[in-house]
Amino acid sequence: MVEVKDIHGKILWINGRHFRPFVTRDGVKGLFKMTLDKDGKLVSLVKIE
Repeated sequence: MVEVKDIHGKILWINGRHFRPFVTRDGVKGLFKMTLDKDGKLVSLVKIE
């Protein structure tokens, strides 16, 4: 699980597999847009930086 902070300061825990496309030698950095379905499950994660 990856701990992330939303733009309002709320801490979220997201399965790390969703971040694999964005991993670099320095880790994962940036601003992302997350879309959830009606049940709160992750539909998409897009880097918007």
